Amino acid sequence: MAKTHVTTTINGDLKEFLCEPGDTLLQVLRDELGLTGTKEGCGSGDCGACSVLINDRLVCSCLVLGVETNGDVIETVEGIGDRLWVDTDGRQGRSTERVSKRGSSTTFSGASASGNVSGIIDFYYACNEIFI
Repeated sequence: MAKTHVTTTINGDLKEFLCEPGDTLLQVLRDELGLTGTKEGCGSGDCGACSVLINDRLVCSCLVLGVETNGDVIETVEGIGDRLWVDTDGRQGRSTERVSKRGSSTTFSGASASGNVSGIIDFYYACNEIFI
């Protein structure tokens, strides 16, 4: 079957990719674009491990086809994390020891951050004015 060309904005960057009509957004993010922060959990949309924002709406990427996202704005846990946290030395990066811009310290493991992405999103919106 022929692949479909899709253009979308992911984490603020314009991205183009080819995907099969049956490929989920989860598959595209991980396999085509290398964004592995979004995890596969249950595969049925119940656990939230694959949650992303599409046009500011929280969805399970395992339930959305990649071809359906043409022209959409998508944010993954990587994009949300880049806005929320900086490393303890002030640089953005992949450190597990993070400090918020307010100065409080926390630790995230890769599994817990992706499994609780909806909580991270809720936290972001609740504290949006605090994190400048």
